[in-house]
Amino acid sequence: MNMAFTALSSLLPQLPIVGVIITGIVIALARWGRHPRVSALLVIALALELASVIIYPVLTTLLIGLGFSTSDMGTAFLVLGLSGGLLRAALLGLILWAAFGWRTNPHAQ
Repeated sequence: MNMAFTALSSLLPQLPIVGVIITGIVIALARWGRHPRVSALLVIALALELASVIIYPVLTTLLIGLGFSTSDMGTAFLVLGLSGGLLRAALLGLILWAAFGWRTNPHAQ
């Protein structure tokens, strides 16, 4: 019970980010009819970002509670940090692609 409470409380600092992500998903869904490709990319990227914002703090808390050695914890945090960084970089790339990838040059002939 205590570890579950700790895991849930680790999500509290993430609530503002969760709010922004959910707002982004709602806006993308509302504009789906006008911009389906952009909206689809944003919904995918933001949904995965929402999952990572929830999963990574919980995983970190659970790893701390499992009582691994300091060396094992260092390795686990390194793997979590690297995988989280790579995932976020990919998701930000997807968001940038959604924002700028569909633009055409109005001056091109």
